[in-house]
Amino acid sequence: MNDDKFAVTMSDFDEEETTQSIVLSSLFTKDVTATGSFDIRGEIRKSTFGKLIQAVPVPTLLIDKEFRVVVVNQAWAKVIENHEELQGKIFLEFFADPENAKRVRSILEEVFSTRQPCVVETAIDFSEKQIWGRITCRSIRIMEERCILILVEDLTTERRLLQQTRKYQQELEQRVQERTAELLAANAKLQEEVSERKRAEEAAKVNEQRFKELAELLPQFVYELDLDGTFTFVNQAGQEAIGFTAEDFRNGLHVRDLVPLEDKGRLAKDMAKILAGEKTGGYEFAFRRKDGQTLQLVAYHAPIWREMRIEGVRGVAVDITERKAVEEALATSEERYRTIIENIEDGYYEVDLGGNLQFVNDSFARILGCAKADLAGRKFKDFTDEAGASKVTEIFDRVLNSATPLKAYGFEFRTNDGVRRSVEASVSPVRGRNGESCGFRGIVRDVTERKAQEELLLQTERHKALGQMGSGVAHSFNNLLQIIMGKTRTAFEISQISLGNLREFQLLLRATTSSTARRRHPERNG
Repeated sequence: MNDDKFAVTMSDFDEEETTQSIVLSSLFTKDVTATGSFDIRGEIRKSTFGKLIQAVPVPTLLIDKEFRVVVVNQAWAKVIENHEELQGKIFLEFFADPENAKRVRSILEEVFSTRQPCVVETAIDFSEKQIWGRITCRSIRIMEERCILILVEDLTTERRLLQQTRKYQQELEQRVQERTAELLAANAKLQEEVSERKRAEEAAKVNEQRFKELAELLPQFVYELDLDGTFTFVNQAGQEAIGFTAEDFRNGLHVRDLVPLEDKGRLAKDMAKILAGEKTGGYEFAFRRKDGQTLQLVAYHAPIWREMRIEGVRGVAVDITERKAVEEALATSEERYRTIIENIEDGYYEVDLGGNLQFVNDSFARILGCAKADLAGRKFKDFTDEAGASKVTEIFDRVLNSATPLKAYGFEFRTNDGVRRSVEASVSPVRGRNGESCGFRGIVRDVTERKAQEELLLQTERHKALGQMGSGVAHSFNNLLQIIMGKTRTAFEISQISLGNLREFQLLLRATTSSTARRRHPERNG
């Protein structure tokens, strides 16, 4: 492209001037001197150079050495409305920040000094608004004066987009950093969890081995079941207890196959509770041995947790077959004992060490004349007088200290009606499981009627003895009277006695005869 063919078309900014073309080759031969400066006489804006500045589409300023704006082109109209007001102002006034103005001044002085172009991006402040511009400074000489041609590219929109882009980029980088940190933390946590899980698995294996070793040492039946109820582990004691071998369990033996039909439903309910995480106590059930015999077991179960979930049931069963047999025999004996106690005619009692009645039979209540239920908690000595209470206390203390039963002792009861009853009682110490005395028991027999009969018999015997003794005395006395009477008749016959004395002798004889008759037959006496 030849310079003489390149032309810039511009509009004359004065109304009286017309549009014209500027030939760049003629411009730089016409207005440029031999020394390289622009030869501009008169107003710059009227010169070809001035018109060229006006034709530049980029906001352009021309400033002198005092930094005063001498030329403002029309491109500034795109930036601010009153761009003509820029004419004649000091260029540094467009920078409100003192530090920024100081920096721009330094750049302009450097351009004046070195005549080297310089580009700077900074904020430019106008009365209307602030823009962000890229300022290109280039030194030029017009005649003998040095000026700076300043081209300002409005980068406000680009800067805003750039700032937003940077902001978004920073936010994105921040998010990336945060996410990276989260991922690193999650990865570290995952690694820690993996390590912890490995350690837990190793610990679980060790604990599992310890459990099995301990289970093999226990004499109880220890076992594990899966969620279906199939045995997965049975210790040696368990195998011996139910008669099945390890091979039988490896072939798949289910717990319901060893439980009688009547216990299957209860077993299923208990297993469901355990697998649901509920706590259950020991419960009894029957277990079928391989040889067909039935064992009575009491089992304690707990869920097996692995990796935060239940995978089965672990249990310990104790053989209570012999204990159940003893308990049944004891219950039978107890029932027989109670039946005997309730049917005997004598009263039976049990008291604690404080003398409080713990148990009595119907006969004991009948002796006291009250209902059996009314005797609960009452003291033994409540049914006797003060002397009887002291005697009861003394007897209980003697039995407690000597640990020897007392076969029989007598005292009196006082019934609710105030009637006194003669009783004979026995006392034996009651011992607890540790062998220490914890109370007394004994038999009480009502001997009131027997006492009355014995008293009547004693009185009868006493009367009989008196009768026999009186009969002997009467016989001896009768012999004496016979002698007296014989002698009296003889004396009466021999001597002559007056009639009055005769009557006195007759009365004496009659009284003697009557007394003799009474002594011979005492039972006839009124």
